[in-house]
Amino acid sequence: MRYFVIAEDGRKYGPADLTSLHEWIGQGRLHSANMLEEELTGVRMPASEVGDLNFAKVDPDGSSVPPVTPPPITPPPSFQRAGASGLGLGAGSQEVQMAWVFAILSLVTPCGIVLIPLAFVNCRKAEAQGNFNTKGPRVLATVAGAFLVLGLVLSLILIILRPSSDSPPSPFESRMPAGMDRLFKR
Repeated sequence: MRYFVIAEDGRKYGPADLTSLHEWIGQGRLHSANMLEEELTGVRMPASEVGDLNFAKVDPDGSSVPPVTPPPITPPPSFQRAGASGLGLGAGSQEVQMAWVFAILSLVTPCGIVLIPLAFVNCRKAEAQGNFNTKGPRVLATVAGAFLVLGLVLSLILIILRPSSDSPPSPFESRMPAGMDRLFKR
């Protein structure tokens, strides 16, 4: 079986057979904590898990020297900052998602009077959990609220300025064609 040796910087060396890997162990180029990747399957494992490799060094005089253990491999640091969210990561992320849903629905449905406060409540819950990525849903909910208020004000103005029933109909109101009113009289 042949293996690639994965360097700390992520580069692959090889593939090398077991004889070459034993030479690299003797030269101090391969340690038990180094990662190896099988050539055919792509499975990665520490070199210490490959049963055919012997990491005990032999001195020129024939005595066995215990292997040198390299420092442990530590996983790379997380790229997500503490308390940060986005979609699905960190504390309060579900609340931020719900705030987005309520803010968007408040724009496209007639239920804005209920959905806008729900968006703000979820923003506040997310902030209480340490997630401060709530600016977007807050702005969207505020815009939806402004449209709601504008729509209510325009509706009231139209109701107030509506002509009384005794005035002649406006050209925008529907009228029956001449002669059709006889058919619908009682």
